[in-house]
Amino acid sequence: MSGHADHRPDVGLVHRLVHRYVGREHGGHRAVAGTFEPDPALERLVQRRSDLAGEDLGRAVPPYLCGYPLGGGGYALARTRYLTDADCLGAVRTETLVLDARARAAAEDPLALAATLAAAPEAPDELARWQQGRALAPLAPLALAAAPA
Repeated sequence: MSGHADHRPDVGLVHRLVHRYVGREHGGHRAVAGTFEPDPALERLVQRRSDLAGEDLGRAVPPYLCGYPLGGGGYALARTRYLTDADCLGAVRTETLVLDARARAAAEDPLALAATLAAAPEAPDELARWQQGRALAPLAPLALAAAPA
C-alpha cells in the first residue's frame, strides 16, 4: 500500500500513535511514540477506544485489532498486545493508525492496513526514551497510494 513500487501518487497520510504501559510510578498507560502530537480530545479518544485491555484473564491473550470512526470522516485502526514483562496485570502496548478523511477514502478497506500493524516493530528504546523525557518518540507516517485505475 505504500505506492513506492508502482509509482502511484500519494493521496493521504496515515499517522501512528503508540500507547503502552509505562509503569505504575509513571501513571500507567501513556502515549510513548507517534508521528504527531495529538490534541487532548483525540488523545483521550484514541487511548480509550484503541486500548480495550482490562484485568488479566488468567490465560494468554493473542494480539487483537479494533477499529472505529473518527470525526470528520477519519478512521482509527489499532493493534493491541499484552505485555508479559509489566509489573501489573492487564498491561498492554497498542499501536493505532489514525487516518484522516482523505487517507480513509484512499484505503477503501481500512482493515487491509492490519498487516502493517502486525509488521510494525517496537522501537527497542521507546519505553526508556519516554521515561527519560516524557516526550513522544518520533515515528514516520505511512503514505497511502491512489488505487489503480
